[in-house]
Amino acid sequence: MLIQFVTSNPGKLATAQRHLAPFGVTVKRTDVPLIEPQSTDVTVVARSKAEQAWSQVGAPLIVEDGGLCIDGLRGFPGSLTKHVLEALGPEGIARLADMSPTRQAWFTTCLVYVDAAGELVSFPEFRPPGSVSSTPMGTTPADAWSSLWDVYIPAGHAVPLSAMKPSERTRFDAHWAARSRFTDLGEFLVAHRLASAPERPGELR
Repeated sequence: MLIQFVTSNPGKLATAQRHLAPFGVTVKRTDVPLIEPQSTDVTVVARSKAEQAWSQVGAPLIVEDGGLCIDGLRGFPGSLTKHVLEALGPEGIARLADMSPTRQAWFTTCLVYVDAAGELVSFPEFRPPGSVSSTPMGTTPADAWSSLWDVYIPAGHAVPLSAMKPSERTRFDAHWAARSRFTDLGEFLVAHRLASAPERPGELR
């Protein structure tokens, strides 16, 4: 099965390809102009982008949106993370976390799948709280989603993603893949295919 991933982010594309490959899903990138909705709800943002993308692509596709939510700042920057990161850089994200008593933060994201008929299915994901380092660390790896990796420390780890050894990031990705929204989509697609498959003569279902 081929799905178009509407994104300009090569790191997100690589992650989607890894997590969906075990389900027999091929993911190709396509980039179409989308208007950014003004909402603090990542599900609203992702679904709006998915509807816009479908009107231009007209084939099965996925759209993903999300953000970093800092505890103590009422979840800011959330869906505005991309814009804040572009304006302030990872150093600015670290300074924002200075205003939080714990530096604790989490990701909230939503993946939206649009099928061949234009029907939308949402896959929200809330990741366990991690934290924001006091200063950027490491060199942003080629497969990073953004320079946010320089300051975000996942739950259960001591350093930001960019500062992890490659083997440690590989283990982290494998652990995440077991429960990521891309994996949720893969399981949904497999179940949908099985449910819609025609019965063979003599087959009991």
